[in-house]
Amino acid sequence: MNSNEAGQAQEILDCLTAELDEGHLHRIIDARIDDAMSRFPWADGSCKSQRDLLEIAGRFIGHLYRYGLRTPQILTRGQARAEAVSLLERAYRSAEDAGYEAALLDAVGSDGPGLDGVLAQIAEAVKRKERSSYIRWVCTKHLIPCGWYTRCMIAEQLLAYYGPFLPKRIREADPAQWADDIPDLLGVDSATNQWLNRSF
Repeated sequence: MNSNEAGQAQEILDCLTAELDEGHLHRIIDARIDDAMSRFPWADGSCKSQRDLLEIAGRFIGHLYRYGLRTPQILTRGQARAEAVSLLERAYRSAEDAGYEAALLDAVGSDGPGLDGVLAQIAEAVKRKERSSYIRWVCTKHLIPCGWYTRCMIAEQLLAYYGPFLPKRIREADPAQWADDIPDLLGVDSATNQWLNRSF
């Protein structure tokens, strides 16, 4: 490893750090989705049936994907409804249960968070999905073109910097063991760059 590789490793690490900064992620992803959510046009906010939930959640997803994503997507009515059901099934959590059925109960019932709460959880699921996609893209863009030795140096710098916060077995590992797993060190799986929340 030479000084050129060390400089390249530091440059790549600086780019990763800047592009995965929490403030940056909030500005380019969360704030856009929050803004689109605040501008979602829906009637009185009442949801009395499964049909209402499908209609409103589908329109909501279509609106978020068109106006809230970094790369807008235009969904058909059927695609938007299917995506809404999929997100609710995978990501919705109520006090007692999870999934689409729990969202339906919360949306139509008088005890739960109501439709506003259901839509808020959909927006949060979209944010997590967008963050995860963006973080994978950033890591691919910066790490695939560089060589193995450069990735070793990046892993070494990450382990040195975050060493005090890491479990002993990771802290004492050879950086070469992490050369192909830098996205894991950066917490890609958690959909944020807060990799310290990751359980090793």
